[in-house]
Amino acid sequence: MGLPPLKPDASLNHRLSHLLAELCTDAGFCLPESDAQRIANMNKLSADGFARHVLVAEGMDPNHEQEWMRFLAARFVEAFGSDAVTKAQFDTPPLGPGS
Repeated sequence: MGLPPLKPDASLNHRLSHLLAELCTDAGFCLPESDAQRIANMNKLSADGFARHVLVAEGMDPNHEQEWMRFLAARFVEAFGSDAVTKAQFDTPPLGPGS
C-alpha cells in the first residue's frame, strides 16, 4: 500500500513528517506524536541530528547505536539529497521566469 508521494513543493515540516511515517512503516521507528511533531517542526536539521532525535525518542542511546545512526542518517540524505536542510529552503517559493 505505502504512503502517497510527496508534492514537489512540500514544506520541510511535511517532508519530515513523511520521512518519519516511512521509517515507522519500513523500520519500526514509530515515534510518539509529540516527538514526531517536535522533529518535523525544526527550522534546521542535519542528518546526524535527525538520527539522534529519532533514537532518543525511541529510548535508545545514539552513542551505542552506530548502525542505526548510519541507517537513519542515510535515509535522511536519501529523502533530502543533502546532509542538512533548513526550513527556508522549502518555504521560499521558487523563482519563476523573468524573476
